[in-house]
Amino acid sequence: IIDCQPSIEQCMCGLGEVQTPDTHTCDRVMAEAKALLETLTSLAPRQVKALSMVRELERVPKVQETEVEDAEYEVSEVEHKLKRPRMSAEQRQKLTRELSGWRERLNTLKRSKAERERLTKQLQGHCIFPEVASALGVETEALGEVSALEMCNGVVGMMVRGEIV
Repeated sequence: IIDCQPSIEQCMCGLGEVQTPDTHTCDRVMAEAKALLETLTSLAPRQVKALSMVRELERVPKVQETEVEDAEYEVSEVEHKLKRPRMSAEQRQKLTRELSGWRERLNTLKRSKAERERLTKQLQGHCIFPEVASALGVETEALGEVSALEMCNGVVGMMVRGEIV
């Protein structure tokens, strides 16, 4: 106990400043806390949905615009080559397989690009969640109620110490 005496004295000095908050103040803080809890409770399903979409977005490959353009160019090139009048059956068959491959690649790229655009658009309204904002590469948007919750942090302690009346 002798070794802890400075800490005990410091705690006792801190307690000397403590005042009991009045009932009105406690009721007001309780009402604010309930409202914030309701807001956070209503945000939970939105967050679950948003995180699900983020996971879905992560599974869809990113597609650069140049990839689509390159695939379209290759399809056009092979189609043009197939229009040549003098071509062996073997060459024609080879080009037909090549064309099929390029078309499949182009369709895959377009589907991936469209899916990413769809998910990104849907996620725009969920940027209040850090995981969503991070996935979209944007800043987290502030939500009034959540900001109020952060501002409320420590208010009860300040009231107890008499810093706020």
